[in-house]
Parts: sequence; C-alpha cells; structure tokens
Amino acid sequence: MTLVQRLYARRIVNVNVNVVAAGLLALLPTIAVVHVLTVLGWIPHPSEAGSHHKLLIGAITFIADVVFDVAIYYALHWLANHMPRVAAGPTHSLEVGAQPTFLRDATQVQVERMALSPLFYIVALGGQHVLLQLHVPTVTATGISFGIAILVTRTIHTFWMLRNERRARRVRLAKLEPIDPGSAAPSASTPPATSTEISPSRPAIPPTPPSPAPQSGSSPSASVVSDPAAHRARSPVSAGDHS
Repeated sequence: MTLVQRLYARRIVNVNVNVVAAGLLALLPTIAVVHVLTVLGWIPHPSEAGSHHKLLIGAITFIADVVFDVAIYYALHWLANHMPRVAAGPTHSLEVGAQPTFLRDATQVQVERMALSPLFYIVALGGQHVLLQLHVPTVTATGISFGIAILVTRTIHTFWMLRNERRARRVRLAKLEPIDPGSAAPSASTPPATSTEISPSRPAIPPTPPSPAPQSGSSPSASVVSDPAAHRARSPVSAGDHS
C-alpha cells in the first residue's frame, strides 16, 4: 500500500478529500444546469438581467449544488469507508467495534457541513452576485465564487474534525483505562466477613478458665487445700489413717 493510500485510509483525510471532491464535482453539473437554462432562454444574460433574474440564478444554483453535492459525497464516503473490501482492511482508520453505520457516519459529516453551510453560501452566492454585478459571465462567476467558498469552509471543517478526533480518542482511552482493585473501598454497610470454620486438622481447644487470684494474707497452699478433689488426688493417705 502506497503512502497516498495509507493517508487516504484515515477517516479525517478521506472525509476532507471527499468533501472537496464532492464540491468540485458538483460544480460541473451545477454549471451545466445554469448553462442549459441560459441557452434555453430561461435565464437572461447578466448584462440584460434585472435584480430579480439574478436572485433567480442564485436560487437555481443553490438547489442544484445541494442536490449534486450531497449525492456525490454519499457515494464517495461509501467507497472510502464502508465498501466491504475497504472496511475489512487492517489499515482502515475506523476501529473494529467502533465503526458506525454508513448512513450515520455520512450523515454526521453532512450535519457538520450543514453547520458551516451558512458561511459557505454567503461566500459562494454573495461572491457570485458581486461578480454578476461586475458583468462577469455567469459560468465564470459561479466557478470563482464557489471555489473560494470551498477553500474557506474546508479549512474550518478540517480543524473541527481534528478537534472531534482528539476528543473521541480521549474518550476511548478513558474507557480502556484499567481499574485498580485496591482503590475500591469496601462498603460501609457490609461488615467484614469472619471465618467461623474449624480446620479438621486442628481440633478446637476450649479456653482455659482463669485461676482465682490468691487473697491477700493467705499462703499459696491455702488455695490448694480448699479444693477437696485436688487434695484427695494429691494426698496418698488412706481413710484409715485419719481414724
């Protein structure tokens, strides 16, 4: 794959190229429509046309340019981004799983262009009207004014798409950022779990009761004598010796 093909595989590049190409390609049928209407006599020559005729020329140019521009762009966008052979390629700019549908992707670009369309048609139709007032031929005035409008709006749209691409990249990176398990604090409503199981290899040993503390003033042997069972166990003296 050549360098030009790799660059064109990037969405921001092919979208910008396709928009320019669609605008330029739309000029040809748009100029053809204006020329045909002029030849047929429906549109008078600029030197003979009044103000209302010049406004009619602008309206016809606007409608023809919108129809041809949108149709050509949708075709170019599908060829560059959504044709099966291109969309399945490993160098395609749209990530797998994040690629929008053709209509959604192409319509998003058209919405962005629609936001810039007031500026575009102010420059294009305004420039055309000014050139017509200067008695410039209709075809020449249309080509010059629309070419300048394409240059101005493409520059602005390029920076807009770059900004959106950086924002989308930051969102994807934030979603892929790993979560540290130790950073999650335990819930205050859930008490810590305590194990009550007893290992089979270690039998439970009952706790030893504490021995009573000796009373003050008494000898240590007094506590031993006070326990008859302990005294009988320790003394070997039989009951007959006490008689």
